[in-house]
Amino acid sequence: MNGVSNLHSVWDSVIYQYPGYPVMPLSTTDWNWYTTTTETMSTDYPVNSNDILPEDFEGWANESYEIAVNYVYPGFVTGQTPSASY
Repeated sequence: MNGVSNLHSVWDSVIYQYPGYPVMPLSTTDWNWYTTTTETMSTDYPVNSNDILPEDFEGWANESYEIAVNYVYPGFVTGQTPSASY
């Protein structure tokens, strides 16, 4: 897969949509972009405050694992190269 050796590399270098770090201090253009992007994400992916699980670290880990297994890596087999479509 284009020279990457693990899924972490795939996500970081191929799929990652917002790479790099902003130049500080933020320009007005950058500030507006971050504000608009954050508002869009909040609208597109609303979070129910009852689902936040404050300080429930084991709950966060379990939820993350279930999401990974069911949505991020469905059908993925450890030790096998991901398909080209992945």
